[in-house]
Amino acid sequence: MEGDPSPVLSVTDPVSALSVLQEIEKDAHRLATSVDELIDDMTGTLQSMSSLTVESLKGYREAVYLSCGQVDASIKALYRLMAKCEEVNKNMGPIHQMAAEIKETKRLLDLFEAEVNQGL
Repeated sequence: MEGDPSPVLSVTDPVSALSVLQEIEKDAHRLATSVDELIDDMTGTLQSMSSLTVESLKGYREAVYLSCGQVDASIKALYRLMAKCEEVNKNMGPIHQMAAEIKETKRLLDLFEAEVNQGL
């Protein structure tokens, strides 16, 4: 097709063709170097991220382990407290009986006082 600009270079001069090829080779080399640097940078970043993830998981595991230990100790302490409360409650039985006896004694004293006051 005449008149249409063709995307293909028409090189009539071998020196300019060599120059174009050298420029393309330089650009390809720069691109390859840039890609290598990018891959190296990404590799380092991914290794750093992996290391950070491993450290985070270690910290999480340690926190869970310590929490489980604390929860276990708290449950054991709660059971000891409940046992002591039951023991105190059992030992309070005579006190409840004594309180009932004191109330009865007070009631009898009130009756006696009322009889004495009426007799005067």
